[in-house]
Amino acid sequence: AGGGAGSGAALEVAADLEAHVRRLVEQHAALTPLDARFVLGAAAEQLHEAARARLAPRARNALSESAKALFLGSARLQDTARSLLVGAGERGADGAALPTQHRAAWLEAVTRMASSSYAGGAQQAVRECVRALRAMPPHEGDDAASEARAVAEKLARALGSRERR
Repeated sequence: AGGGAGSGAALEVAADLEAHVRRLVEQHAALTPLDARFVLGAAAEQLHEAARARLAPRARNALSESAKALFLGSARLQDTARSLLVGAGERGADGAALPTQHRAAWLEAVTRMASSSYAGGAQQAVRECVRALRAMPPHEGDDAASEARAVAEKLARALGSRERR
């Protein structure tokens, strides 16, 4: 029972951090979207690692409720980081309208969001990440679009394999 209580406290702290960071960015206070991506990404990674630690070594498919909640909490933080990079509007959800310096951060946030969503069993969220990654347009300043397509194909294969089981 103690493990579940620990994950609940971690998720509460993560939700408070998420709300605070969102406010700081939206009010144009001391945090830029890239800074927010770093802060939320670090918190998301801690939740992801805590969830992985709860997986039974021999039963990787047996996902406890606390591990699932931590994985999905991690995905939520990554999604918030992604949305702060893109801004409040729906335009650019695929990374199209992002400045060059934000494209790599967006790609990392979506990739990690997909990974946590996949581990947490949120297949629809993974499908949405695959669509967003596939839609990232090319840009002469980087190769993020080709990386995004490669990640999308890998995720799509993993998702297809899971759904056939």
